Amino acid sequence: MRKQRVVNKRNSFINRLSHVNSQKVLAGILVVVVLAILFLRYQKIFIWSILAFGASIIKYYRCRYWGHIPIVFEPVLFVGVVLTKGYGFMWSLAFLFGPNLFGELLSGGVQFALILSFLQFTFYQFIVLLLGNMNIVIVGLIICLLDIIIGHMMNTFVWGTPPFFLIYPISNLVTHFIYFSIFGDALVALLKATA
Repeated sequence: MRKQRVVNKRNSFINRLSHVNSQKVLAGILVVVVLAILFLRYQKIFIWSILAFGASIIKYYRCRYWGHIPIVFEPVLFVGVVLTKGYGFMWSLAFLFGPNLFGELLSGGVQFALILSFLQFTFYQFIVLLLGNMNIVIVGLIICLLDIIIGHMMNTFVWGTPPFFLIYPISNLVTHFIYFSIFGDALVALLKATA
C-alpha cells in the first residue's frame, strides 16, 4: 500500500510537469540568463534596478490597494537615501523620476502633491549629501523626522487638512528605523563596492 502511494505521488508530479508550457520555461530561462548577464556585466545598473523597481512595486501596491491604511511601509525614502549615499545624487534623481513616478502613474496617485513631493525628495537628498560620512542609521532617522515635520506642515498649511493622527508618524519612524538599521549599512557598502 505504501509503495502504491509513492508511485501515485511520482505520477502526480510527472502529470503536473507535463502540463507546464515549454514557452514559459524557455522564457523563465531567458530571464534568468539576462539577469545573470546584467549582474555580471552591469552590476551598478542591475542593483539600482532591483532597488528602484522593488520600491516602486511596493509603493504601487501600497497606493493602489492599501492606501487607506495609515501605516507607512513603502521604502521610497529609504531607497532614495541609500542611493544618494552609495551612488550619488544623480542616481537618486533617476530613481525619483523613473520607477518612483512609474509607480505613482500606475496607482493613479498623480496629482499636484506629486510636484511638491519631488521638491521635498530632492531637498532630502541634498541634506543627505550635506551630512556626508555620518552613519546611515542617523542620516535616515534625520531625514525621516524631516519628512514627518514637513508632511505635517504641508497637511496643515498647504492642504488645510487636519494634522494626521499619531499612528502615521510613529509607523513612519519605526518602519524607516527598521529599514535603515537592518539594511542600511549593508546596502550602502554594496553600492559603494559596485560604484
